[in-house]
Amino acid sequence: MSEVFKKEKMYLETWFWCFMIFNVAGWIYEVFVFAFEYHQGFINRGFLFGPYLPVYGSGELLVLLMLLGLRSKKVKLGKINLMPVVMFFIIVFITTVTELITSYILEIFTHGNGFLWDYSTLNYGPHFEGRISVVSSLRFGIMGIVGLYLIQPITAKVVDKLRTWKVPFYGVTIAVAAVFAVDVIIHVGASLLK
Repeated sequence: MSEVFKKEKMYLETWFWCFMIFNVAGWIYEVFVFAFEYHQGFINRGFLFGPYLPVYGSGELLVLLMLLGLRSKKVKLGKINLMPVVMFFIIVFITTVTELITSYILEIFTHGNGFLWDYSTLNYGPHFEGRISVVSSLRFGIMGIVGLYLIQPITAKVVDKLRTWKVPFYGVTIAVAAVFAVDVIIHVGASLLK
């Protein structure tokens, strides 16, 4: 497994930037869904100050941890490689379970006052307690495939090149990590103190 990560150049910085890219991409996705699909205008869909949703970054990191080594494998039907299709369904499962667990964790942080989404009030098809739904799971599968086959390889290449600019690259990485950490500490701490 470590050979896969060396081959993929998955340095700690690559993991961090994949996490942050998907945090921000998830926030943008949710803001657009509520602005354009539900015509509710701009709504900050996150519980943090910054434009990021850690559940998306965490979900994608989980996908990468579990599936990065399988990405180059082939499952063929004739000349057609079905591995991306297989990966899609595995990603749907992983992200759905992640979303379900996250909803329970957030409910604990809000002292039983709910979590940040409710699919029972949206037109997202069959759902479980408003926590997970068929439509959201399929969308997460698409996002996971894009992350696994497109975003991660690009991020790995960019990070590999930027690592040569040690001071500016690490300065920006540390600054972004510090801002994110302070944001999380303030908001999680505030919810625990309520």
